Amino acid sequence: MKEAAVKELMRRLHEELESADRIDPELQGLVRDLDSDIHRILKTGAGAGEAESLMDRATALETRFAARHPVAERVLREIIEALGKMGV
Repeated sequence: MKEAAVKELMRRLHEELESADRIDPELQGLVRDLDSDIHRILKTGAGAGEAESLMDRATALETRFAARHPVAERVLREIIEALGKMGV
């Protein structure tokens, strides 16, 4: 999967969260940080430790979305899968 597809998935995630009820500010900040790190890594590359940390954080966010925001969880799962296919 190409970088453009990952960026589109991130856009969809942000869109979903903007339309969702009651997303706490901490969670919004975590998603923004993840988005920023994904864009940076796609642009400059990442070492193994940095990529593993990114994937761990994405998986933790996916878990937090599972019960209250299932659409956001699904989109984040697609992002994780896409990054994995890209070797991140």
